[in-house]
Amino acid sequence: MGLLLVAIATPLNGLERKARSNTIDFGYQETFINGICIFWGGDASSGDFFRDLRREDSPDGPIYRKGKKIVEYYPEQLQVVIRVVQHECNERGVPSLNSLPITDDFAGSLRCKAEWKIGMHQETAKDFTVLHLQHKTRNTALGNEGISSDVIEYSFNLSGHQIPLASHLIVIVTDSQEAQLARLSAFP
Repeated sequence: MGLLLVAIATPLNGLERKARSNTIDFGYQETFINGICIFWGGDASSGDFFRDLRREDSPDGPIYRKGKKIVEYYPEQLQVVIRVVQHECNERGVPSLNSLPITDDFAGSLRCKAEWKIGMHQETAKDFTVLHLQHKTRNTALGNEGISSDVIEYSFNLSGHQIPLASHLIVIVTDSQEAQLARLSAFP
């Protein structure tokens, strides 16, 4: 089985970034396996912790503020949702507009693990609790067409104590044989 990983990153502009919502975003990643494009994405949240959180880049590293208060650590509890959508693809990995149904076998084979990474240091996230794995149908407007997509949402909680906000939350998705399917990263 051939696997092609393509990661899309969005550069930050300016020296300060302010969270627009209550989540941090994993962006999205696309994998191409045997004529099927799989889109991976998701977000992490903890109440209103990330709303109005500002990041200021300094020579000593990022500084995070809410109002005038400096915030150094992630909240003790995070809820993470990973979303998966499949599409037919051509031989170059360009997806068609129609999504494919996600089989129960594929959904049941997915495994997630989480890690914290700061600089070159990486450690496994502790207290990882799976909440649920569910199928949903999402309707999306694309131009004048409506598209219906079969989506898997894999939800879990992470507990952490004094995890620095400069850390990236890494989620690695594997199949039941531990083959890596996606590696997603989020940070405030």
